[in-house]
Amino acid sequence: MTIRRRPGTDIAPAAAVALLAVGRGVPNAAMRWIPLFLPMIARSMDTSLGRCAAAMGVGELFGMTALITGRLVHRHGSRRWFALGLFTVALGNALGAAAPVLAAFAVGYALLITGQSCCNVAGQAWIGRNTPPGRRGRYLGAFETSWALALLVGAPLAAGAVAITWRGPYVLWALAAMLLILPVLRLLPEESPGPEPTNRRAATAALPRSAWLTVGVATLLMIASMSGAVASGAWLEDQFGFGVRSLGIVAFVLGSAELVASLTIARVADRRRATRVLRSGVVIMLAGVGAMALCGRLAGVAVAGLALFIGGFEFAYVATVAVAIRHPSTVVARLVGTLSAGITLARAVFAGLTGWLYVAVGVRGPLAVASVAGVMVLVVLPVLVRQEQTLSAHPA
Repeated sequence: MTIRRRPGTDIAPAAAVALLAVGRGVPNAAMRWIPLFLPMIARSMDTSLGRCAAAMGVGELFGMTALITGRLVHRHGSRRWFALGLFTVALGNALGAAAPVLAAFAVGYALLITGQSCCNVAGQAWIGRNTPPGRRGRYLGAFETSWALALLVGAPLAAGAVAITWRGPYVLWALAAMLLILPVLRLLPEESPGPEPTNRRAATAALPRSAWLTVGVATLLMIASMSGAVASGAWLEDQFGFGVRSLGIVAFVLGSAELVASLTIARVADRRRATRVLRSGVVIMLAGVGAMALCGRLAGVAVAGLALFIGGFEFAYVATVAVAIRHPSTVVARLVGTLSAGITLARAVFAGLTGWLYVAVGVRGPLAVASVAGVMVLVVLPVLVRQEQTLSAHPA
């Protein structure tokens, strides 16, 4: 896959990845402020919190568009689809701000999820196709810091905007997304579109076994994450009496854990096999589950366990994506699209199931599901190790 650059617009891979990380940070921030302020949004629309949550659940399913986006990115390159993702994010935020009615919120959130998914697939595919294999883990880790920074930086900005008006965060992220479209179109080096006609059959062939195994591992990790994290706020409230301020501090701790995990993997993924890093992340995640299950009435142990769980998941998940983007350039865009669709489906399904399970049997039910999913990853990991060794022997 060759790179086309226009005179005067060539930037180094590191600068391109920084641009992609900033660009992806906007849709991430536009997503992550909504759950924190969902009760306020519901009041502004004079509707129930349950209806808003249901609208969000339906909207999450629009992340399945990644299946289509991956193929389009492969054929036409990342730049235009990353820019289109930003435009869709801006449109979704504008619609959310337009009217305090549930329909506008629901459609706006669906557009936001669609745009975020588009930016995610296009950014990961660009890194997988245009960075040297020996530095790809570093670039991916830098790109993935946008998820943690969206909470650490984006949530306070959203809180300041909310203090002015409930529409404030919508307007903030709509403007930010629009302002980033031109730099992406002008500065991001673009791949040549798609394969040559003689190679089109190879480019549309079924994904290899290693690709499907990587998708399966990512899906299991997301099942574990949703099972352990979705009920965490209710658990901290019910068992330890945490209020809004305490939960805000917990959110900062969790965002810090995510950031540390992303920065760490950016340093180690290229020196160690990604599957070895993945195993370490799963072990950390399971240690966090154990601490949460056995903490009793010790709130500090509970929060520390939750931070280990979230940080371990981030570590393992980014390592899984690192395995995905080491696949040949003829499949990497479709692979990250399929992976994104798989985790979207897991997130949508297990968000509801985890809430039901927590109400039925308490926190140990969701934690048991998280443990089983984590152990299943460890069981299939030896097969993925062999697949990664093959990819390393024939780098893209």
